[in-house]
Formats: sequence, C-alpha cells, structure tokens
Amino acid sequence: MRTAANFLISTSRRGLAHHLRSLPSAGCQSIVVVNSQVGRQTVQVPQVAAFSTKEGPSGIRGWMESRKERKEQENYMEQMERLSNMEELTLEKYKTELDRGLDSWGAKLSFGQTKEIQMAKEVVECVKCFIDVLGNEATADDLIDMDRLQRLKVATASNKSMEDIQIMISQIQNMDLMQRTLRKRKAEGKPIPPDSHAMQAAIKKDALSVMSKSQKEMMMKRQMEIGKRMARRRK
Repeated sequence: MRTAANFLISTSRRGLAHHLRSLPSAGCQSIVVVNSQVGRQTVQVPQVAAFSTKEGPSGIRGWMESRKERKEQENYMEQMERLSNMEELTLEKYKTELDRGLDSWGAKLSFGQTKEIQMAKEVVECVKCFIDVLGNEATADDLIDMDRLQRLKVATASNKSMEDIQIMISQIQNMDLMQRTLRKRKAEGKPIPPDSHAMQAAIKKDALSVMSKSQKEMMMKRQMEIGKRMARRRK
C-alpha cells in the first residue's frame, strides 16, 4: 500500500515523471486531484486467517500477509487523521509526512531494493530545497506563485530538471487538495474515507469547494493549454 507521502524522484533517464507514477510514496494518493496519486493506493481490510504451520493462504504466510495489511490500513488511517487535523499543509509538514512514509516503507524493503530507498530520499532532499528557497511555512499557493528564478534555484540545488520541479509542485498540490478535503469532511462531522477509492471520490466531489483561488486559476490555465493542444492536433 502507498500512503499519500510516498512520492519518488528518479535518477534514471525517464526522470521523476516516470517514477512518481510507478513507485511507492505521502497519501496523498497520491492523489492527489485531477492527476492524483491517491488513486493508485491499494488499501485492503484483511480477513484474519486461521493460524497453522502450513504455508498458503491459511498458513503462516497468509497470517503474515493479513497482519501486514492490517498494519498498512492502520498507517493509512493514522495519516489521514493527521492531515484532517492540520490547519493547512506547509512544506515542513509535507516533509514530515514524507519522512514518516520513508521510515515505514524502508523498513519493509529487501536489500535488493536500496535503489528505491535512495530515490525516495532524493524526494525529501528536493523538498528541503523548496524549503530553503521559500521557508518552512510555505504553502501550496506559494509554490504556484514561484517565479522562474526561484524554480531554477530549486532545480540547481536539487540537481533536477525544471520538468522534475514542476512535477514535484503538482504532487504537493495534490496532497494539499487531499488535506483540504479531509479537513472539510472533519468540520462537517463526516468520517475519513476508509480506502483509496472512497478518498478519490471525496476529493472529486469536494475539489472545487476546497481549492484556493490560485489553485482554481492554475487548473483553468491547464485546461486551456490542453484545449489548445487538442485543437492543434485536429488541424
């Protein structure tokens, strides 16, 4: 299962864009909303298997898998609860969620998966570069308002391309939108969505009502750009 904080930066030639869509990390599935990584989360509520010394779905292996799934579900709900209690998602809080996800995910990986751990650490380092430029208390709106020079500083400090930086900004916007949705639901006395599908549906329903003015303007701009590209293709 991937939590909302599980976003990775790749060092491969395909870069961040590929790995943000194919490898685990933050929840915040995410997710993140039109282009949310949250939709890629897989959260299962396991059935407790009868314990035996045999292998298979009802043996030790099945029992261990059920235990793992229960723990992942607990981690997911804990993270959603934390997000719902936040006044707003700052870069420092986003980094904290990434650190939590990295600690949880890294403990489950085998020795052969150290490359994935390294890429996850690079995401955290990239967020640190955003913090160096904008400060701990910077929000998703501050990222939208970054000028080219500020983005270039982050790209240079993190040794990433401008495209990678834009993708990271989009991922943070996704998690911010999820946090706003969770906070709205809490204020209305609604429960936390129990799984990724319910979370995605909640975001889709509440997106426009929780988006900031800057986020709505950014969304409209993207839609216009997509419309222009489609119009050129028809010619």
